[in-house]
Amino acid sequence: MANELVKVEILESCSGTLYTFSRGQTVETTQEIARDLARAGHGRILSAPPAQSVKKAIPDTTKIEKR
Repeated sequence: MANELVKVEILESCSGTLYTFSRGQTVETTQEIARDLARAGHGRILSAPPAQSVKKAIPDTTKIEKR
């Protein structure tokens, strides 16, 4: 899991060892903290990190040199 930032709207004031959020704030935090806040009902996730592109499982063979 990458540590990409996610926007979260804070619904209830809360604090942890790495953060302190007040009710009504819109903050950017890590996916892990955002998921914990949403699970506890203290926050609502506003934006998810961009999806990663997927590489092809089968290599493109159209560029093979023919002799």
